[in-house]
Amino acid sequence: MSNYQIKLKEARRKTCKIRICSKQTVELTVPIGTSQLQIEQVLNRNQQRIEKMLQQFDLINLPQAYKDGSSIMYLGEPLILQFVAGVPYAWKLDKKLLINAKYQARPEEVLKSFYKARALLLRFRCLELAQKHSFQPNKISLRWVISRWGSCSILGNISLNVKLIMALPEIADYVIIHELAHLKHHNHSAEFWSLVQQLMPEYAMHRTWLKKYGNTLNSLR
Repeated sequence: MSNYQIKLKEARRKTCKIRICSKQTVELTVPIGTSQLQIEQVLNRNQQRIEKMLQQFDLINLPQAYKDGSSIMYLGEPLILQFVAGVPYAWKLDKKLLINAKYQARPEEVLKSFYKARALLLRFRCLELAQKHSFQPNKISLRWVISRWGSCSILGNISLNVKLIMALPEIADYVIIHELAHLKHHNHSAEFWSLVQQLMPEYAMHRTWLKKYGNTLNSLR
């Protein structure tokens, strides 16, 4: 059996949910009141599935080599990396991202700074959509995380994953709408999804894209 830890969560749900958080962490969400014996039975039943999910996670999250001419995603479009002497820290020019050549040995550091700076667009967009649909979030924060695209606390604080700036704007809009809808329905009830559909009729397409291809936005850690 692989060397991984189980992160156990209880929630108001009828079924168990398995999610891979990292190479060493598997999150198991169970209905409130599930016994230890039942938890062990779920893990035993799903052992092969968990092993396969961990293998897929490793393949999808292989480190990427960032070199001259390689590309990264920004707003759903590729940006070609070009390392140039004498340019500022990082500078976006049309479909290129120019990076000072002295950072070529540690490009991840520059790329994270680039994405974090550009992710302010996500915050502005969240404020824009909140105003358009008459929501009042308490606070909007941007975070670099691996496992979640967004969250909304019971206090009305919305958090968005910086990596959404890599995706097409409509994908980010779906996540923002999703979290704004939680301000009214802090669950995933039928009423919640009805509200999401009312605000974004094509939401299912974007939700499916995130499920299928969201891991492609995880090249940086």
